[in-house]
Amino acid sequence: MKNKHLVLLFLLALFTGLVSRFSPWFKSDRIELFLVKAPGNEIRRISIVNRQLPELLLEADEKNWYASQDDVVVGFPDSLSAPLLDAITAMKAIRILDDSSADTTGLVPGKCIEVTAETVNRRKEHFRIGNETLTGGNPATCVQILPHGGIYLVEGHLRKLFDIDCEDFRSRETGIPDHISAISITRTGIDSVSGPLAGSGLSADGERDTIPGMKEWLEAVRQLNNLPYANLSEIGPYDIEDGPDYRIELAGGSPDQTVRLDFYGIKFTKGKNMSVDVTMAKRCLLHSSANEYNYFFLGDREIVRRIISGPDVRVR
Repeated sequence: MKNKHLVLLFLLALFTGLVSRFSPWFKSDRIELFLVKAPGNEIRRISIVNRQLPELLLEADEKNWYASQDDVVVGFPDSLSAPLLDAITAMKAIRILDDSSADTTGLVPGKCIEVTAETVNRRKEHFRIGNETLTGGNPATCVQILPHGGIYLVEGHLRKLFDIDCEDFRSRETGIPDHISAISITRTGIDSVSGPLAGSGLSADGERDTIPGMKEWLEAVRQLNNLPYANLSEIGPYDIEDGPDYRIELAGGSPDQTVRLDFYGIKFTKGKNMSVDVTMAKRCLLHSSANEYNYFFLGDREIVRRIISGPDVRVR
């Protein structure tokens, strides 16, 4: 009879130990526990709900990642999703916090950031991110794992990483090379000229050895950064599929540094005395091969006219 009691006591102690180790309702001073089991390469969808902002969805297909929020859709490279995936899969608990601490840890609606990660197999990992703090001089964040509601203090500062919106996945850079070795200009219905910046110049007949106005023209081209975005719903009036009205190719020091700039909303007609007549839309559109996911509006008409004229072409 005594042996049976000893066995029961042993089983009870073992059960209590296991429950206290893995259940959020039993606290311990310090634990080592990865809270998300899904591998990062299997996560294909991330939902982020932050304060009163519309839901931000990050979704991947076979080739690209896309961010969508409030009818704005933006493609972005894998390098921008990697830090989020790493943070989700490497989320490691330092200790379990009291269940009644949601208010003090910022884990209440309107204050927390709610994240849902979904894998290719439809498995969902759902958690809330609360306040950031320090523990033992090291950065930490209060996190609540759903649906069981366990509250943990995890390693690292996560809130800043997930406090994002759709605009954080957009780049305003056009990728113009610092050193330009050659240029090519194509104007729909007019002509196409190309050549190095030194040597034979732009002329196909080889008569010109220099390119007048090249320095000033390149200064205008280099102003094509930090322009306002054109969303997908706003590029409808432009004949994107028919190709650009004006194209510049700028060759850098190596083949991978060549950038193509495409302009839309510009019409060319040949004028008298070798001049070119130009009709410009109210807002012209720009796309860069170095920033394939974004289109931009060109607001300064004088700079646009200076650029599309070319280094040594008269435009009216």
